[in-house]
Amino acid sequence: MKELFLHIGTQKTGTTSIQTFLRLNKIKLSAKEIYTPTSLDIGNGHHRWITLLSSEINKFDSFSLNLEFKSKEEKKIKIKEKLDSFNKEVENKRHGKWIISCEHLQSELTSHSDILKLKNILINLFDKVTIILYIRNPLDTVVSLWSTQTKYGAKLSRISKPNNKFYENVVNHKNTIIRWQSVFGRENLKVCRFQKKDFIRNNLIEDFCSKVEIEFDDTYKKPPLTNRSLTLIGMKSLG
Repeated sequence: MKELFLHIGTQKTGTTSIQTFLRLNKIKLSAKEIYTPTSLDIGNGHHRWITLLSSEINKFDSFSLNLEFKSKEEKKIKIKEKLDSFNKEVENKRHGKWIISCEHLQSELTSHSDILKLKNILINLFDKVTIILYIRNPLDTVVSLWSTQTKYGAKLSRISKPNNKFYENVVNHKNTIIRWQSVFGRENLKVCRFQKKDFIRNNLIEDFCSKVEIEFDDTYKKPPLTNRSLTLIGMKSLG
């Protein structure tokens, strides 16, 4: 049996730490028949390519723009190559557990057709697919996004207004749950609160491991602390 745990975000719920943990322990996990796809990895444990395989060809998000495709045809060819590589990588394993982690699945696959396209790719490879979704207090999420975007050069001197479509999508957890369960089924969706008191032993990594059925122990390499938020003064000054 081949089973997939698809970690879809949301953004600002420790996804970098989770992806770093999976990358640091890739060999150890593989020995236990727990795999992460190299074909979808952009080099840091983030399986960013999965969004491109699932999106409409006419859609150009920040990732596809950074790849600087010269034409739509070039984009089609590259996507097909990646999909073929992904299929072969999974098919080479007779059984086992797979984990794909990409927070942009939640933020960018916003239509029923995109999520359905993703499902059609996955059900041809896996006997079971479970969606892992961490949700965070909406205001905390927006403040954390403000900090991150400011650090990357965005000129934001104040918090975004509620009518911003991107922010509204990321923090509207009800819509996200309805959207994903309408395609994959409610029974295949695990919704988890992103707050320390709800984590197993107050630890995100241990909590995530429990959700994807990894028996965590102290021999695993731990990810360093990353993406700490700026102070309010820091955000206003940089913004």
